[in-house]
Amino acid sequence: MRSGSGCWPPFGPTWTRPIGWALRRAIAGWVGNFGWESWEPLRRWLLSPQDPDLRGAGFMAGGLGFVFLLYSLRTRLLWFPLHPSGYVLSGGAWGGMIYFWFPVMVAWLLKTIVLRLGGLPTYRRTQPFFLGLVLGDFVPRSVLSVLSFILNLYMPSAGAGHTL
Repeated sequence: MRSGSGCWPPFGPTWTRPIGWALRRAIAGWVGNFGWESWEPLRRWLLSPQDPDLRGAGFMAGGLGFVFLLYSLRTRLLWFPLHPSGYVLSGGAWGGMIYFWFPVMVAWLLKTIVLRLGGLPTYRRTQPFFLGLVLGDFVPRSVLSVLSFILNLYMPSAGAGHTL
C-alpha cells in the first residue's frame, strides 16, 4: 500500500508559485520595504557567502553565559537587583532601551517604593494596576497595527506602521 505520495504532486505547484511570487516581491522591496531588516542579510549571505565569524560567535556565547549567570544570581539571591532581561534589552542595536529606558526606570522606582514602604502585600495588591497600564498601552497599539496593515494606512501610533 502506498503512503499517499500521489497526493503531493498537486500541492507542489499550488503552494510554491504564490510563495515564490511573494518572496520575489518581498526581496525586490515591493511590499513597502516591510521586513527589510530580515531580507537584506539573507540577500547578502546568498550573493556573497562568507566564512563563519568565530570571534562573533564567541562573544555571543559569552553574552549567553552572562545572561545565565544573571538568571542564576537572580533566582538564588532575592536581593540581587539586575535582571537578565534588562541586560539583553540594554545592548540591543535594534533599539532596545533607547525607547524604553524611561518607562523601565519609572517602573523600577515605583516597584522599589511600593516594596520598601508597603511590603509584599501592598506590592501584590498593586500588580493588577500596573499590568493594566501595560495592557492599556499594548492592546490599542496592537489593534492599530493590525488595522494599519489591513487598511494599508500609515498609523504612527501603531508602531512602525505597515504599508503595502
